[in-house]
Amino acid sequence: MYSKQFIIVNNRLVSQQTTYWLDSDYIVNYCSELVDYQYSGNTIVEKKNNLIRRVFYMENRNLSKVELFFRNGNGDILKKKEYLFSNFDSNLNLLKGKFFINGNFFNAFSRNNFRRIEMNTYDLIDGVYQLDTSQYAYFQHNIPNDMFIQDCNL
Repeated sequence: MYSKQFIIVNNRLVSQQTTYWLDSDYIVNYCSELVDYQYSGNTIVEKKNNLIRRVFYMENRNLSKVELFFRNGNGDILKKKEYLFSNFDSNLNLLKGKFFINGNFFNAFSRNNFRRIEMNTYDLIDGVYQLDTSQYAYFQHNIPNDMFIQDCNL
């Protein structure tokens, strides 16, 4: 079980705190994880414990790429996972800014809806990222706009 708390200012995610609970044999353990977001031009940097966890890249007001870094106990980067978003439609994304909806985190950054996501995992070997795995998914439907109705009379 977990809970999340988001701080959003002017449609920008400022911080996110996730609390995890583990209930086993009547002992409840929990940990709390706080990440902060820093905006600079077309880049958003997510930091946890003052280390870069993810970097978000924006193009044309849409999220085009996310890099997620995996570190060892010393904080050294071991590998990274890259998410590439493409084939954006021209419809407004009805879920923009709705970071708090489960499963919508990446969608919430974009003005429009992506149709393709590519995920690549790289190992860091001798200071160079080397591709380990690659996969992609293509979406036929505009999921946010197919799920929700926009009421323009409000």
